[in-house]
Amino acid sequence: MNHGDTDGMRLPHIIAAAATAAIVGATGVSIAAAATSGGSSGPTVSTTATAAVGKADVNTGVGHSRLRRVVRHAICLAARTINIPRAALVQEMRAGKTVADVASEHSVQPQAVIDALVKAGQDRLDRAKAHGKLSDARYQRLEQRLPKLATRFVTQFRLKSS
Repeated sequence: MNHGDTDGMRLPHIIAAAATAAIVGATGVSIAAAATSGGSSGPTVSTTATAAVGKADVNTGVGHSRLRRVVRHAICLAARTINIPRAALVQEMRAGKTVADVASEHSVQPQAVIDALVKAGQDRLDRAKAHGKLSDARYQRLEQRLPKLATRFVTQFRLKSS
């Protein structure tokens, strides 16, 4: 089933990546909100990015690259927590494994990775709020979502093999 594939990414990958954005990126706060409120009608990456980063950024093609960068940061943090090279984690994920699968194989509890992602996301939210980029209400909503989003990234997100 094709849900508007763009660059080989399917909707579940896009949603997981957008959710991850809320964990580790300042722009991710907006991307995750757009992805979680968008429903399951099958938006493409550009549609999700349009809702998330605004018309000016999407017109220059910046939205998609930000989303990819945020996913890379989340994968890097997960690899550091598991204590393996990022390339090894990416290879395992492209083979169909989740971060939780890889963590378990390396005698690391998946919850440790989730906790690291939540902490990184919390730190990022705190900085965004301190700089006036988030209202109190939005900060609280995103803060409440962090554990669920991190858990979904660790237990469900897989990279498509290239």
